[in-house]
Amino acid sequence: MFKKYFKSEKYAKKYFNDLINYNELSKLGTVFIAGGALMDVFLYEEITSDVDLFCDSQDTFDKLLNYFNNNGGVHIHEDNDIVIQFEWNDVRVDISKKFFDSPEKYIEDCFFILNAIVLCEEYFYYHGAFFSHFEQGIIGINNISRPFELFRRIQTYNKKGFVLSDMDILKIINHLNSLDKKELGLL
Repeated sequence: MFKKYFKSEKYAKKYFNDLINYNELSKLGTVFIAGGALMDVFLYEEITSDVDLFCDSQDTFDKLLNYFNNNGGVHIHEDNDIVIQFEWNDVRVDISKKFFDSPEKYIEDCFFILNAIVLCEEYFYYHGAFFSHFEQGIIGINNISRPFELFRRIQTYNKKGFVLSDMDILKIINHLNSLDKKELGLL
């Protein structure tokens, strides 16, 4: 369904280097771009919201903060438990406070197969089913650890033309049925 829109990895690397100076950021440590921004570039040739940056450690995170603070980045949101947001060169950049040892660990943690895409230094990492789901317009459930957040994010992908498969709907239903009210946050 979406195959004709898919841009090359080379295009995406150049795009993010031009947009946020990614080559320079990757010299600070293990810093990677992941998720929706990459999919947006492959679909639309540009991002439609923000760029999510992830890193492997507190040390790399601190280096990223220093880089943005010392190179014209402006905090645009109060710090929270999840990210620190910067406006930098007219782009919103979210630096995650959750660290991943590797791109593969990030991919394991993703809710959706379509979000399980990473640019780390010169390499792209994908969930094994990423391309088939992308081409078929299917979101693909990868991890149901936080069901309410999962449902909110499904709406974003629906707006971009992606849908859940019947099998994924059954996975969600079965998972929710296996939880008690406390686990669902209802008590």
